[in-house]
Amino acid sequence: MAMDEFHFYSDPDRGWAWQVPLLTLPHTQFLLMSATLGDVSQIAQALESKTGTTVEKLVLEHGLMNKKEMEEVLNPQKMTGNQEFAV
Repeated sequence: MAMDEFHFYSDPDRGWAWQVPLLTLPHTQFLLMSATLGDVSQIAQALESKTGTTVEKLVLEHGLMNKKEMEEVLNPQKMTGNQEFAV
């Protein structure tokens, strides 16, 4: 289950929307996303202790692309002539 805006987890009014699935769906794999959270070590430890599962943290990387690089990502068959990888 993909859950965006995870920084609302501790919000008194909206946090339950993230808390309830995490605690009531023990056999579900979650992807928790937020571009505004920094170090998530404490959140990961709390989730591991409450759910008994391992939390893997992934770092969001920032970068810039020029127009040609963007075309290669969005339309690789146009750049390579290989129709097998059409998007």
